[in-house]
Amino acid sequence: MQKQKVSDRCIHYTKILLPLRRVTPKASPRMDKKFVDRVNYMIAVISDFAALHSLNNAQSYRYLNRYKGLDFIEKHYEVEHTLPFEDVIMDLTAYCKRQGGALV
Repeated sequence: MQKQKVSDRCIHYTKILLPLRRVTPKASPRMDKKFVDRVNYMIAVISDFAALHSLNNAQSYRYLNRYKGLDFIEKHYEVEHTLPFEDVIMDLTAYCKRQGGALV
């Protein structure tokens, strides 16, 4: 099975299928660049978390949401986005495990 590029994968989010491509500010004039960057980063993290733990994107989103991984990324975005994705995924895995998650 060949691994797909992040830009080719999709995630089901709030009943809308959002392509995992770079969201442009043109999509909505009310979105500022920082918000768009955060959304793109969160989507990429969810997708990579799914790939590492053999989940689909929807399962990954639900797991990270249930065990507060998305809150962790949002709260620590300024630090986490400077780290390699492998480190971010390991941080998320450890954090969710401390919150009661079962993935290792």
